[in-house]
Amino acid sequence: VEVRYFIDRNAAYLEEEVPVYVPGAGLPPVDCILISLAEEQETIRKELSGLTTARICSITELLAVMKNGER
Repeated sequence: VEVRYFIDRNAAYLEEEVPVYVPGAGLPPVDCILISLAEEQETIRKELSGLTTARICSITELLAVMKNGER
């Protein structure tokens, strides 16, 4: 797994080693976007789905798949 960038509404105030983008700021193409927040997952998913064709999943979904040994 390679983390290409983070997405955060407060990107202008963050300084990270990995690039941080504001939603809607022309997100570079990736295979999957992982929502790491437990709250408002569906709101975030809806917002991001209008901005990218990448698969969008939550950390909760990822952990469930890993637990079940799925891909």
